Amino acid sequence: MVPPRGRSVVDAPALWWLVLSITPISACAGPCVPASACEDDRDCPDDYRCHAGMKVCVFDDVVAGALCGYPYRKPIALRAAQVVGAHQDFPVLIALDADPDLAAHASADAHELVFTAADGATALAHEVESYQPASGALAAWVKVPRLDDSSDTLLYLYYGASGATDGVDRAAVWDSGFRAVWHLADLPTGQPGDVRDSTIHHNHGSSAGGMDSATRSQGIAGQALELDGADGWVRIPNTPALQITGAITVEGWFNTTRSDNSVLISKSGLEPLRGWHLDFEGGSASSTYLQWRIADTPSTMISATTWADISLGSWHYAAATFEPGAEVRLYIDGVIDDANPVGVPAAQHDPPNDIGIGARSDGVSSYLAGRVDELRVSSVARSADWIATAHANISSPRLFHSVAAAEALVGTCAP
Repeated sequence: MVPPRGRSVVDAPALWWLVLSITPISACAGPCVPASACEDDRDCPDDYRCHAGMKVCVFDDVVAGALCGYPYRKPIALRAAQVVGAHQDFPVLIALDADPDLAAHASADAHELVFTAADGATALAHEVESYQPASGALAAWVKVPRLDDSSDTLLYLYYGASGATDGVDRAAVWDSGFRAVWHLADLPTGQPGDVRDSTIHHNHGSSAGGMDSATRSQGIAGQALELDGADGWVRIPNTPALQITGAITVEGWFNTTRSDNSVLISKSGLEPLRGWHLDFEGGSASSTYLQWRIADTPSTMISATTWADISLGSWHYAAATFEPGAEVRLYIDGVIDDANPVGVPAAQHDPPNDIGIGARSDGVSSYLAGRVDELRVSSVARSADWIATAHANISSPRLFHSVAAAEALVGTCAP
């Protein structure tokens, strides 16, 4: 017999949550037993059906929208008020502080986590950047099919399924426009490929300058890379995926401590090897400013420069775009700061240089002092709405989303 459903009061003021939070939810009738695989209902015993999404047999009374085999789930609302415009396949950061429910019931490495759409059954690609099993603190990236500013977007986080396979699909989180995503949370070892790229392109970098565990520190999302301003930097090989002559977006987070000339990320060298370049151009004892340049020829560049001072010692988000034949644009903390339409070419010059993070692409000068996190390169010019939404999400993920009380799912899949 399916247990009766009872309503629960959740820790959220909106009536919307009261309607959605129903506990406990029955995932099947009878005892919890292993699932059997199926292609359609003919493969299942009487009184069971083939779950269309999971392809396992479930009891006919399984509640619509509950993944079989998972004893717990949490509703997560992405707040429309934090979104600017409408977006498809947007990578959303889900950041949970100490969560006793995850600490008590999730596996030590959180491999079984599944995020779903509002139907509770459509799995969404996700990547776990960090998880602390003792506290349940989680930082994960989820590819959300539709995100807009007209209504909240509901997701579910399932956890606690014993024996579940690894649900992470990190490369699928990042759409085809992303050419590289470096979370910079890896432990630097100086070995080739120790700075990992999450996209399908595998643009892994190599740390240099004697980096070790001391060069990691708290970032804007999980761990970040701390650069010493003397010789620490990361070299990214010049792979085909990074040989971009058309539209581009280069973005990332930084917390710099010095206002001298230094590089955030660059693919530019000396003439005739000019390329794109995002660097700091001096400043004062308390602030600096940032410049974005793309090469229109092997020897000349078009630039956009911040007009407002950027404070030292705090986190900021830079996003730089090139739209062929239109503008080069530079955004700071989600807001456009400069746009230059003068002399913008139909294509940018792409030199055969490696990419440098925290130093020039040849790694011989312009070393950055400070922390860097979440650097990305895309082969599209991201829109102002996209950049504003990314800033809102990463700068304040706990305002961007709200998490309701856990729902206990009774039972599991059929034999």
